[in-house]
Amino acid sequence: MRIALVTQAYYPVRGGVTEHVWHLGRELEHRGHQVTVITGQAKPREDRDLRVIRLGRQIPMTVNGANISITWGWKLGRALQQIEAREKFDLVHIQCPIDPGLPLIAAKSMRTVKVGTHHTFRPRNPLAELFPGVLGDAMKKVAAHIAVSPSAEWLVKKYFPATEVTVIPNGVDVDRFNRRSFQP
Repeated sequence: MRIALVTQAYYPVRGGVTEHVWHLGRELEHRGHQVTVITGQAKPREDRDLRVIRLGRQIPMTVNGANISITWGWKLGRALQQIEAREKFDLVHIQCPIDPGLPLIAAKSMRTVKVGTHHTFRPRNPLAELFPGVLGDAMKKVAAHIAVSPSAEWLVKKYFPATEVTVIPNGVDVDRFNRRSFQP
């Protein structure tokens, strides 16, 4: 399969979602799939042996106590549709599909079957409270929803109670983290 992994930020931007995308991309390639990460611009560029398409502009900020980057651009929707037409993806996997910027625009504008992984927990989502119709429309355009924890699932269900969500925790590299790798 030809799979696009859409994410706000990827290396060199550090964070849990970046790690999730990198490990998922590598595992999908190991299983024979063609993976393309679609993310924001970053300098220096650090692709980590995955095919990466960069677009838009990254705006750093702090949200929910974490340093993040939001990928933004006036023509992101058109750019995503052009990439989609050229690459002919079989599946688009969006990280945080209702977060502002690249993920939300991908959820609304890309036509390929989409899966969304929700990574976030916070007591409330101001964007969902201000723009419930916009986010609800994006949620409906995503065929399947995954949450990395029951807390992330709770946040989705709080605003979109009819959405079916499957909880799939982040994986652990058992080859890297085993008893033999730790020395007393």
